[in-house]
Amino acid sequence: MINNSRLTRYSKPAFIAIFLLLTIFVLQSAISFLHQYTQKTVVVQDNIDTSYRYFIDRKQTASPQTIMSMSSQFILEDADKIPYDLADQTYWIIGNYTNNSNQNNNMVLHIDNAMLDTLEIYQVDQFMNVNLVYSLANYQADNLMQTFPHFQFQLGGYQDITLLIKLKTYGPPEIPLKLYKGNGFSLNVTASIGLYGAFVGCIILMALYNIVLYFAIKDKVYLAYLAYLASTFLTVTSLNGFGYLLFSYDLQQWFQSHIIQINIIIITSLLLFTCYFLQYDQEKSSIYRISVFLSIMLIILGIFLQFTDLITQAKAFFAIQPFFYLYAIAIIVNKLTTTFTWARFYFISWLPLLTGAAIQPLALLNIIDSSFWTNHAFLIGVMFETIFMAFALGERMRMSEQQKVATLTYHQETKILKSLNLANRIKQLKAQGEKRFTVLAIEPEKISTVSLYIENHEVNNLYKSIERGLNSLFLYNDKVETLFNDQQKVCIDETGIIFVLFKEQQDEELSVFIESILRKFKEIYCVKQVNFPLGATVGVAINHSNDIKTEALMQQAKLAIEQAKSAHLPWQVYQEDSHKKDAYLLDLAAEMITAFNNGEFELLHQPQVDLKTLKVCGSEVLIRWTKSDGTIVPNSVLIPLATDIGLIKSISRWVFKQALKQQKEIIDTGYQSHLISINMTNHDLADQDFYPFVAQTIKENNIPTENIAIELTEPGTLINNSRIVENMKRLNTLGFILSVDDFGEGDSNISHISKLPCQEVKLDNQFIESLLSLPKQRQIIAGTIEIAKSLNIEVVAEGINNQEQELQLRELGCDIGQGYFYSEPLVLSEYLKWLEKNRLGLNR
Repeated sequence: MINNSRLTRYSKPAFIAIFLLLTIFVLQSAISFLHQYTQKTVVVQDNIDTSYRYFIDRKQTASPQTIMSMSSQFILEDADKIPYDLADQTYWIIGNYTNNSNQNNNMVLHIDNAMLDTLEIYQVDQFMNVNLVYSLANYQADNLMQTFPHFQFQLGGYQDITLLIKLKTYGPPEIPLKLYKGNGFSLNVTASIGLYGAFVGCIILMALYNIVLYFAIKDKVYLAYLAYLASTFLTVTSLNGFGYLLFSYDLQQWFQSHIIQINIIIITSLLLFTCYFLQYDQEKSSIYRISVFLSIMLIILGIFLQFTDLITQAKAFFAIQPFFYLYAIAIIVNKLTTTFTWARFYFISWLPLLTGAAIQPLALLNIIDSSFWTNHAFLIGVMFETIFMAFALGERMRMSEQQKVATLTYHQETKILKSLNLANRIKQLKAQGEKRFTVLAIEPEKISTVSLYIENHEVNNLYKSIERGLNSLFLYNDKVETLFNDQQKVCIDETGIIFVLFKEQQDEELSVFIESILRKFKEIYCVKQVNFPLGATVGVAINHSNDIKTEALMQQAKLAIEQAKSAHLPWQVYQEDSHKKDAYLLDLAAEMITAFNNGEFELLHQPQVDLKTLKVCGSEVLIRWTKSDGTIVPNSVLIPLATDIGLIKSISRWVFKQALKQQKEIIDTGYQSHLISINMTNHDLADQDFYPFVAQTIKENNIPTENIAIELTEPGTLINNSRIVENMKRLNTLGFILSVDDFGEGDSNISHISKLPCQEVKLDNQFIESLLSLPKQRQIIAGTIEIAKSLNIEVVAEGINNQEQELQLRELGCDIGQGYFYSEPLVLSEYLKWLEKNRLGLNR
């Protein structure tokens, strides 16, 4: 039997390959037909002789009769070898046409350039007199004549005709002279219009495709590609003259006079599209910033060139164009080494685009020979490019959807299933009427401590090792519920707790199963080339009834871990009746989630006073949660519980955003120098998304960072985590003040502070409480302040409750004071009133 997954894997590429081959075959057949079609239109030289001589009039003042008197100065050359140049000059060409047969021929001389400033044709008689027989200026209302400038004349049997042609272009210098007989010219016009019609069809289809995708997905990548399609359409339409068939004469002339600006829009939109398409903007990488900068520079250049002549514009544009194409290719190739499979289609789409973009300008600049194909090379290249781009956009959309699913399903750094998968599976089991299952929560020992001393990627690798080990252990155990795909039976929540769903409730079965898990954790794990056994504690929540909510069941399993730790047991089944405190915490956790989602948390401000001047210099913001019954949940309960249930990250970010909004309100009230202190956890700083979040929030609120202090704790753990230290340095670069809170508690000491990029320390309030009762404490504080001063670090004393403490601290040189002696924490409205009352300083 054929493996379905393998069939699926190979069928899609095969389908794409077949479709591409069919598309290329159809296009190749069409091009071959057009090639034969246009080849039939060329004059057969057996019957008609042609010769050309040219003269370059740089002064551009001579009359036609004067020019003919200078015919000896004309240079004999083939029509396709005349050295047209990108310069402000007029070309005079003498064309001799001799019919070597006795047949009359209807001839058409096609001057193949749609951007002609001057086209006049004079017939020369045997006495060298000239007579104007054609002027393009007389055909402004003739759209076909403007698109395909041509002169019709009859060449009788054995007749010889001499024409004097005056040419000047305001666009591409190349002016091919093509002679047709019979219906050759009309066949060429039909082929050109047919090819252009196919081009317009491709553009319209791709534009509609991108419009639909944009309104469905709201991704700016499609707007960038629409800008590229529009500017490409205008370039081809204006350059090849088809605009005379679509627009008014004046509008087409305007487009042609701004052809360089339109080409700049092509490069700009293509550059931005490339960045959006390959998701450089989401990465906020230097490549994206460079690309945006280059795009802005291009636009500025386009505006500046508007005030110069077209020749100067063209020379400047063609000088820089290759650099931008090479840069775009470089950033595409950079993605080819990653998982961006659609980048391959995009890279392929550039091949015909670059080929066409190179060939047509070379022909227009008279560097290579002009032909039907070189004159339409860019048009053909864009058609092929849009075909490949359709595949690339489709593949990108498919991969983006997969990425969204993966984001919801997996933790991005570890690719381990999120606990949401467990919750969904439990709900499915309940919907099916299944009651006999058990949730196991597993907390690996030592990881929370070790994580502060090692890099995040090393912690992630450790979790991945655990996940692989557990999945291999459960692989053939049918009683362990599969959460996703065939072999994934383990998930993890934001706090690092591992979950397993076990379809058994008997003590004996549970005991054997849990013992196998604990043995697995006793295996050796390697971190930074150091081997050590982890160990684990397991919490168990048994589904006695489907009445209990899924989230509560998972929380019970986590609380059972704490119960096991308290009893010094390796595992514990959740005991609801005998642990009222746990039940209270479980209810409180559910209430906390609801309160946070309903916006019931608030911020309070406790003033900070400059101890030298006794003027208010700022405030520390503190979070407060008042329950609906009026009970205030102390922060000593709120913060640990929020950490346990994985809500602390969301709370920290809410506090930061709200603090900045309130700081802006304080500044707008007139306190421009007011400083605000915000508490952040070490885990916040270890988060790789923390710095981008802070930078974006500052940008949105437009607040000076020098008036914002971020307070951190446990400096001993800070210095051992390179990501935390790096984020601290980056915050310093942004202008933030970094403060070490609770200094003097735990492992806080000056040696740690000296190694950190901080500008402030806050003395632990236990120091301040014993300042008056313990003389040695005063000496310790004095020494701390003295050393901090030598390191240019300000000292803040929190917990000042009376004037005597304040006086002692002022004598010791402490910089800032905070405590109930000045004010209790206040909501913003009350704090603003307090600020106004003490605007000139505290009354003593």
